[in-house]
Amino acid sequence: MAASIYCIKLKEVTNNLEVQQHCSHIPHDFFNIVVRIRFVSSLNRETMLGSFNKSVTYRRDTILSGKDGPNILLSLLERMGAPLDYIRTLIVPSILSYARQIHTINSTSKLISFDGEVIIKVPVDNVDDEVDDDDDDEVDEPNDDDDDDGDALNFKPAT
Repeated sequence: MAASIYCIKLKEVTNNLEVQQHCSHIPHDFFNIVVRIRFVSSLNRETMLGSFNKSVTYRRDTILSGKDGPNILLSLLERMGAPLDYIRTLIVPSILSYARQIHTINSTSKLISFDGEVIIKVPVDNVDDEVDDDDDDEVDEPNDDDDDDGDALNFKPAT
């Protein structure tokens, strides 16, 4: 069950005087996870080819469970454009590992928010090259080259 943070504004008008009461409910033991994915050119990391932003707020014990956490994140990220195997084997485990670390450090916080940024290099064919005639239908996996300037997964500090 997903939870949201609510801010409720109640107005009461009596004798032309307006009284506002602010009530907010911040759930206890929740993660707010924001995932930002940027697809960049393999020729120039500054050239963004696309992006994807998603967020989810769930109970920490649900996200940290071995069964539910991966499924929640997978359902959140499966339509982002990266190969599903890449999401399963790299992105989801990295997010869960970071979530476990910050949960240990911030276990008394009511809500832990963090951002994960994934940078995926997309192979771009050089327009001067001849047309590739190798009739394979294989999709290039992210970071299939051996340079040190490959894909990246970064996290912003928890709040």
